[in-house]
Amino acid sequence: MYKFGLNVFFIFVFFLLNAEGGEVTNTKYGKVLALKPNLEHGAALYETNCVLCHEMEGWGSIYGGDFPQLAGQHQSVLVKQLLDMRDEKRVNQPMMEAVFSKNILQLPQDFADVAAYVSALPMTNENGKGKDEDVIRGGEVYKKTCMACHGKHAEGNAKAMIPLLESQHYGYMLTQFMAIKAGHRGNADPAMVAVIQNLSDEDIHAVLDYISRIKPAKDKRAMEQNFSGIMDQFKAH
Repeated sequence: MYKFGLNVFFIFVFFLLNAEGGEVTNTKYGKVLALKPNLEHGAALYETNCVLCHEMEGWGSIYGGDFPQLAGQHQSVLVKQLLDMRDEKRVNQPMMEAVFSKNILQLPQDFADVAAYVSALPMTNENGKGKDEDVIRGGEVYKKTCMACHGKHAEGNAKAMIPLLESQHYGYMLTQFMAIKAGHRGNADPAMVAVIQNLSDEDIHAVLDYISRIKPAKDKRAMEQNFSGIMDQFKAH
């Protein structure tokens, strides 16, 4: 167990050093991130094409596992995931049908603009949470296996394109964890895959419940926290 933990630690360090050392700059992600975003154009793209699933506020859905909270996510993470979906490195059927099959995002500037706009949206902490059955255990699992990359408060790492997870919907995270564990998410980082493969289902449920309860910093939160998503209102009745 100790040997496994040490190996994963070195994988993490290698990944972080390479990602933060500037290698991203010359990738397709870095070229998009180097563009100066037009937030007005990003807002137009988002409001025309994304709100039906991700809501006007970018808060996603507290039900199910398809629609994450995007508000406040690192711009670099959003750019990476969008480009990976476009290139089918990450298979996401709803996004493919709603966005990429219609060529809605075409130019690198489109990706830069919409990602920057969404990243700047304030977050809600009224996100979907777990059953509160073993949060203490979840915190212990998080500190041992997740904190080295995702940070003490699950704030992620923009330079390394590691997602911010705080206040993410429990259902969405569970869907993604299980997809990674089953080998169905093609763009998952190898270090992440190694960690998840060695977690029990009980550990996964506990750690995701713990993460879902971490509130974002006050300067990232929306003033109004009332979650009133269209899809969630429909599903609640």
